Amino acid sequence: MSPNPKTPASPLDLDTVGKEDPSRSLFANVDMDPKGGAFRLLQQRLLIVRPEALVDLQKHLEETIGLSSKGFLYLAGEKSASEGHDVFASLAPAPAESLAPLDALRKRIGAMSLLGWGRLDVVAEDPSARRFLVSLEDSPIAEAYGDSKRPVCHLLAGWIAGTAQTVLAEDLLCEEVACRAQGRPRCEFRLRPTPYA
Repeated sequence: MSPNPKTPASPLDLDTVGKEDPSRSLFANVDMDPKGGAFRLLQQRLLIVRPEALVDLQKHLEETIGLSSKGFLYLAGEKSASEGHDVFASLAPAPAESLAPLDALRKRIGAMSLLGWGRLDVVAEDPSARRFLVSLEDSPIAEAYGDSKRPVCHLLAGWIAGTAQTVLAEDLLCEEVACRAQGRPRCEFRLRPTPYA
């Protein structure tokens, strides 16, 4: 199946979300092919799946290979971000090159909220040292996972790392330090330079 030839509508301005209906612009960028079974957003094929399906996969990995499943999920999220970054870049209101790096990172990560991943915000803890805190309200992974003694949003941690690496053009690690599955009010992730970089 060839990519959707539809010309995308204007990107969404995430600053106006809540002030006006973002669905009109978002769905102007959607193309569905019922005969072929494809759903595309901004010319990229997406799959609409319930978070419970991802969490079921995660729990089966945990039962099968134990805690090392965290690394597999992280790497999958990181790779997904670098390969699928254009969807979120297209949802950002301005080219990343015209924004300060922290603002570009906020826009790209904030675009996740339009596709149901919860509301994310980035705070620079120490911008000169490239250390950031990312908070996530209403994680679909944590909600679907249920109670846990440990953070569970490994796929999202990898995705945040991959996105930050793409936007900031440097190697960064992301660690979830608090999770709603642990009973915390929100999920929190720390981004920092890789120790070997």
